[in-house]
Amino acid sequence: MLTFIVVLGICAGAAVAIVAALSEHKKSGAGDIELIGLTAVVETKLDPEGTVLVRGELWRASSNDGSVID
Repeated sequence: MLTFIVVLGICAGAAVAIVAALSEHKKSGAGDIELIGLTAVVETKLDPEGTVLVRGELWRASSNDGSVID
């Protein structure tokens, strides 16, 4: 039983560490984002939403008129 509790504690600690590491890579929603006018490369089809690559960063995007962009 004690072994199970120790393993569970280690797993919980690892999960917290992973979430903390991933949260550092989130894009901030505050301030001006200067993406207007930049060229983006579609990574996953916009139907109407998908992902695009801009200046080496992956962003969620959608087509303005709801059309599909391959």
